[in-house]
Amino acid sequence: MASSTTIDYEITCYEHPGLRLPESEQSSLQKELSVFAVEYLNPLPRYNIFDTSSPIALDDKIIVTARVSSTGALAAFVSASLIPIPGLDDSDPSITIPVLNTGLTIIHHAHRKSHNVKRLLFGTLFMHMFARFPRGMWLVSLAEVITSLVQIARYTKNCFPAPLNWPNSAGNQPTEIHLKIAREISGNHRHKFLISKESRFDEERFVFEASNLTEEGKVFMKDVDDERYWHRDLEATGFFRGFFRRNMGDEVLQVGWLEMEHVLGVGRGEGGGVVVAKL
Repeated sequence: MASSTTIDYEITCYEHPGLRLPESEQSSLQKELSVFAVEYLNPLPRYNIFDTSSPIALDDKIIVTARVSSTGALAAFVSASLIPIPGLDDSDPSITIPVLNTGLTIIHHAHRKSHNVKRLLFGTLFMHMFARFPRGMWLVSLAEVITSLVQIARYTKNCFPAPLNWPNSAGNQPTEIHLKIAREISGNHRHKFLISKESRFDEERFVFEASNLTEEGKVFMKDVDDERYWHRDLEATGFFRGFFRRNMGDEVLQVGWLEMEHVLGVGRGEGGGVVVAKL
């Protein structure tokens, strides 16, 4: 097989497929993505698109798939969602503003070294969001994977937590907006992130302690001392390693502002590198 970096991909974006696709197509999409993912998440948790018990599992999702153009074979997908957060509009606190949750990313092992597939997945997702929110929007991501944390910190502005010496960092403590978003997630949306009900949320560091220490959450647990999950920026890697207790299922919630000009600038600087999500 040729190197994945030379492969052409066909990208498809499904916006709110639970509301827009016929039931037969919803079932087909859900089944295909589940069969693809079970090789990497076994058993599949009742989370995100895998929750077949929920008739609305696909309603709030923004799903982007990447297929090998020559064969149509699925190579990767991201399943993000929009989380309604009240109180972000100063002019009318009763208005709920959607926040983008990076959700779940699964990439076939043969394509994981391809910068192209990652760039296409998240480039499509972000550009789709910018078409709806041209001024930008708040983004949240929950992860135990250090590479993901570093990338989110790079691709968003006013990000918390992020290395303190980075110009786009929110600093050493969250702002009221960061706290408002995080508290709403902790109080009302834990199931959308597969956060354990017993997990304690540390508001100073934005850590959900033992978030993945459940039967379903264990498939997402990572060893933070495993260098495969480190970022090449070792200083940033060291910063984020300090948030975790080893093998305790802790996860860091990041909140940052997603803005087109910043995303494009960072992408150009990194040669098209992109963020990764919960996996």
